[in-house]
Amino acid sequence: MPPLAPLAILGPEEPEFEGRAELVAAVRSALGAWGLQVEEVGANSEGKTQANQGKERLVLLISMSIKQLCYEAEQADLLKDLRKELSLKKGDVLRFVEPGTEQEHSMTEFRMADISDFDGFSSSSADTFSAENFSPSFFQPWELLILVQNRLAKVESNSCSVIKAPRHGEPLVDALIREAGFEGLQPLHTSKPSACFDFPCSHKGLHHIHSYYGDGIAAYFVFMRTFTLWLVPLAVMALILKVFRPPGSSVDTSTRVPLYELAVVLWSAAFPSLLNRADAHFACIWGRLEAEENKLPRPEYTGDLQMSPITGKQELFYPNWKRWLKYVGSAVVTGAMLLVAFTVMIISLNFQGYIHNPKLSAARGLEATYGSPFLVEPIAALTEPGKIFDPTGAGDPFLLGYITLVPVIVHSIVINFLNKQYRNIATALTSWENHRTQEDFENAMILKRFFFEAFDSYIALFYIAFYERDVKNLRSELVSLFQVDVFRRLVLETLLPLATQHYSRLKEEYSYAQQKKNDEDEITHKVVPKKDFIEEQLTWEEHEEFDEYLEMVITFGYVVLFAGCFPIASFLTMLTNIVEVYSDHFKLRRAYKRPVAYATNGMPEMWHFIANCLCWMCVLTNVLAFGYITEQAMHLIPNKKLFRHGHEQFHDHKVKTLGVWMLFALENVLLIAATAIRHAVQKQPPWVRQALAGREYRRVQIAKATLQSVASD
Repeated sequence: MPPLAPLAILGPEEPEFEGRAELVAAVRSALGAWGLQVEEVGANSEGKTQANQGKERLVLLISMSIKQLCYEAEQADLLKDLRKELSLKKGDVLRFVEPGTEQEHSMTEFRMADISDFDGFSSSSADTFSAENFSPSFFQPWELLILVQNRLAKVESNSCSVIKAPRHGEPLVDALIREAGFEGLQPLHTSKPSACFDFPCSHKGLHHIHSYYGDGIAAYFVFMRTFTLWLVPLAVMALILKVFRPPGSSVDTSTRVPLYELAVVLWSAAFPSLLNRADAHFACIWGRLEAEENKLPRPEYTGDLQMSPITGKQELFYPNWKRWLKYVGSAVVTGAMLLVAFTVMIISLNFQGYIHNPKLSAARGLEATYGSPFLVEPIAALTEPGKIFDPTGAGDPFLLGYITLVPVIVHSIVINFLNKQYRNIATALTSWENHRTQEDFENAMILKRFFFEAFDSYIALFYIAFYERDVKNLRSELVSLFQVDVFRRLVLETLLPLATQHYSRLKEEYSYAQQKKNDEDEITHKVVPKKDFIEEQLTWEEHEEFDEYLEMVITFGYVVLFAGCFPIASFLTMLTNIVEVYSDHFKLRRAYKRPVAYATNGMPEMWHFIANCLCWMCVLTNVLAFGYITEQAMHLIPNKKLFRHGHEQFHDHKVKTLGVWMLFALENVLLIAATAIRHAVQKQPPWVRQALAGREYRRVQIAKATLQSVASD
């Protein structure tokens, strides 16, 4: 009996279409030739169509037998600890006979031994193990999913009779999407999620997550674990500075906050390597350290067939110069969208009273000297004392002073709308760029969307910090961002999807009751039949891994880029991260469709690259916060040759030429120190390097033994 189907092929949204039965039969035949078992949702135990089946959306459940899973696992070089699964002794080798032949296959490499020794099975044994005797639980849920996905990707479109125009190397599923209007693949929850009381980022919680969701989702939670744990020392330091702050002192004039800034810069230098170590640690435990994402061409990739000098086979080729021209086009479109977002930000800042007329006493920093190039006089006039949008709320005749929140709410709604629109635009642009592999496609998508949404998140903060030099408003803006972020995570991303599910269920129950009332002309008291779990989860929302990484990497930027102006951000982020971890885990189990599993050995490389860039940027921003934005440097080094006091407020202090050179020298010293720390912290723990070396040694020994055996025969 095959394991419960972990994967579905979703047909067209319109359930009744011509040739449905013939299409299903052709797909079943094509997939069956590859050892895939197909079951149509709504078919009876004999696979025959029931009376009402054609009225439901076409959903095909795909599974494989244990023996076929074993074949696919060996081809995928899937590592498992057979000693744990089958209680085998060292030296035993799993063997099975390929159907239709007498050839035995050894699964010597299909194992991962215990992490303490990585011994495994290095020699053959007389014992033979039958794949049919395995329990479906031999494979973890994510392994079932990815093995079926791998086999399904091998079935080409030319093997199915209903595909009228098959393309070279195109998978059958992609051809069904292109020609028959299919929606695509959808992994399925194989059972309704049960309550989980383990902390998702504990070792036990991470093992459970990896067992069910696979490499990609587990890598995200490893990132969350590493980020949150390494925030603890910064959070403790920030809390101490907050509690033991001298009376009359503030962040702006403190001589202790620079120590925290220094700690953040050095912490940022080490963090990327610490993240790599965490990825390597868990990937090695799970046997995924050597896993790589699929680098095969995307089905949508187009080009001319040419002979590859590497493989000697005909492969699609697309000139780089054409792609670079398309990059320019993508940059122009993205720039236009950024201009729209920037205009919205300028209007919002004027409504919130952050931009002032230089003649007013509220003007700050360069704004007081040169004026603001973004001042919109008619709007800014509404924020003057006593006017309707006075930031103090004194001029609000309608909402008791809360009308000042209206620009913030409207700004958030508009930016969220622009982000959603750009998501569709970025997808279209990246598809137009014609990337060869899925990895290249996703990297280009991440870069576009992060740049756009980070621009929305950071540009106002940079304006307030470096142009107005207004630390008070900067802190207010950051506090507002944290408050809105927590609300969004709890309400919009968790409670709203659940409420939507519940509403849909009530609506179906009401429709069912009305139908029964009309059919029988009386109110029925029968129990409303519950929706099948497979059909139920198909109505859930899609999980967006990009959004999870995006919000955390942007929050990471808040912590490291503005450490000197808002030290308590590390403590708040640590708390919100804990909320985020539980929220994300809850959403995955109860609110979102099961994500597609994919092979990887850690956090996506593009997110690593972006985090690295933020870590290097924080050196510059914290040096400027130390000497230019705040008076910290002036109070720590009270030298009139470096700094000059302002007349009224600290915003007006001046950095003299010698002070500029001092800050420049400090920045370079910190960059050198950060580079040294980056190279000193190794990216893999010692035990992982030893394990890899030992595994490679045993592979060489097995290869030598095999060659000697062949030579002796």
